[in-house]
Amino acid sequence: MEKILSSGVVYFARKGEFDIVKQLIRDNIKQILINEVDKEGRTILSYASERGDLNLIKLSLALKADPLVCDKNGVSPLMYSAKNGNTECTTEICSNKIGKKGINFLDKEGWSALMYAARYGRRRDITILLKNGADRALKNKENLDARAVARMSGWTDLYVYIKDYTTNKVYTNISKDILRK
Repeated sequence: MEKILSSGVVYFARKGEFDIVKQLIRDNIKQILINEVDKEGRTILSYASERGDLNLIKLSLALKADPLVCDKNGVSPLMYSAKNGNTECTTEICSNKIGKKGINFLDKEGWSALMYAARYGRRRDITILLKNGADRALKNKENLDARAVARMSGWTDLYVYIKDYTTNKVYTNISKDILRK
């Protein structure tokens, strides 16, 4: 029964019927297998990340959805979120303690969430990923890093942004007196 019910919930997620998904989860919370996958290897969290349903992402994560479950192509929920510019969702997934391994996970083509965000010009997602430890030096199977992906996709400003990004805030803790000297 749990498997059938969970498969139905994933089916509605695939169709984008997130209100139905949330209601089914709430009504059957103890019977739902939150990490159930469909024939594409995708979960409720995967579909919610792709389409940017922050409430469903929060609900799924609260029920212990695994953000590291990837589809058949190795694409994670974080990658879907970053690719589609769902910045609040990207932030929520990153804050779920997925660690640098989850943030720097590579799909079957060697693409990271940072590369997807760079490909589609998602500056805000790029910022969130870099703040959370995304590795700019990772290269895909075509030997391209996120900077090269941004440049080849026509986002030259993002090429520079990714190259020059730093979380080092040297002057934030220095008193005004020292700066005046």
